[in-house]
Amino acid sequence: MPCFLLRDGSIRELSVHPDGLELFVYTDLNQRTVHVLLSPSSQVTLLRAQPRQRPIPLRQRQRLTNAKAA
Repeated sequence: MPCFLLRDGSIRELSVHPDGLELFVYTDLNQRTVHVLLSPSSQVTLLRAQPRQRPIPLRQRQRLTNAKAA
């Protein structure tokens, strides 16, 4: 999954990589290819292209939390 350096300095792995983004690409010390977003509009386009995640219902979140604690 491609890694993107967002304009706030965070690196995120995102599943969709639309064409036409203003990018600079480099390889970090871990040999990972990182795409740097060069404009606010490129970041907005990238983030809007990502599939929406459905929120996890409260009961399911509680079960997951309880399972991790056990």
